Amino acid sequence: MLSILIPTYRYDCTELLKDISIQANALKREFDDFDYEIIVADDCSESLYTETLQRSISEIENCILFVQEANMGRAANRNKLIEMARFPWLLFIDADAQVFRTDFLHKYWMRRHKANVVCGGLESPKDAPVNDGNYTLRLCYEQAAEAHRTLEWRNKHPYAHFTTFNFLIRKDLMAKYRFDSRIKDYGHEDTLLGCRLQADGENILHIDNPLLHTGIDTNEQFLNKTNIALQNLVKLNDPLLNQLPISRLYRKLKDVQIDRLIAHQEWLYKKLRKNLLGTHPSLFVFKVYKVFTFCRIQNGVSVGAG
Repeated sequence: MLSILIPTYRYDCTELLKDISIQANALKREFDDFDYEIIVADDCSESLYTETLQRSISEIENCILFVQEANMGRAANRNKLIEMARFPWLLFIDADAQVFRTDFLHKYWMRRHKANVVCGGLESPKDAPVNDGNYTLRLCYEQAAEAHRTLEWRNKHPYAHFTTFNFLIRKDLMAKYRFDSRIKDYGHEDTLLGCRLQADGENILHIDNPLLHTGIDTNEQFLNKTNIALQNLVKLNDPLLNQLPISRLYRKLKDVQIDRLIAHQEWLYKKLRKNLLGTHPSLFVFKVYKVFTFCRIQNGVSVGAG
């Protein structure tokens, strides 16, 4: 009755699969009518990753691996999981998640009828995977975001803080919305889905059932992902451009005709990146950087190394 769906790309999620399997089998022993499957969809990673996963999965009950023949992108890989799922309830979990509560699946299963969509939440690690300054930006960002990840805050703003990192949804509902296939890389697939759910009045319940986000990027990786997410935002256009603060700010800058001036301030763009790639990045500088980057994208100026 529950399809556990895990999209992955160049990531070994073996430990996650083992932990989920243990809890799923415990549910099966507790409820006679409970059944499950675990489906992993790999978006055409190198054989180093897929062969490792295949060996692990061969030892895990009710678990299968599907490998895309070509890299389809984040949205299409998730849509494939929806198509493959056999059961009426879908639990999406990102591959870089870690289970740290023994009742994780049980909580979801007992609350599945409380709302059309149930979101468990996300917790960030307190320390970098490597003890150096290369991870400081993402860690600072995630720790600052914790204030918006409390249960009270999430239920007060259910659509704004919807994330596909860890959520439960009925298959018939997810088949109706699906993920936007224009999203090939990182960024805003959850924002767009949240907008669509809100537009149709689908109720979202946030519960205290987080997973730990282990995929902490280096400073440079996080900046690159930020650039890609902003490019996605421009490409997707409405309804996202009407929802997000950065696009509303851009329109104000464009109205007073200074967006192009900002886009071409190369010296300042380099200075912003230098701060963010250093060991003591500023989150205020990060906000300014995103505005500069958005102006550059909208004005056809390249983003990246700067």
